[in-house]
Amino acid sequence: MQKWATHNRHAYEILERARRRAISGEPEPGSMDELVDRMNLGFSDPERHLIGPQSPDDLANFFKAPPWLRND
Repeated sequence: MQKWATHNRHAYEILERARRRAISGEPEPGSMDELVDRMNLGFSDPERHLIGPQSPDDLANFFKAPPWLRND
């Protein structure tokens, strides 16, 4: 299945949803988890999730345009 998923995007999405449901269970109807599950967003592996407060400076730097693109 994994080999097929590396070559077929639809198979990859099905596999990710199955992994997410195996780890977290069925999402509650109308919840944010259901929306994330339906849109197939995020990582299925909870060890890859960012947990806790993130530095605002780190977030700002992430979204900042690179120096070569700025129009100062």
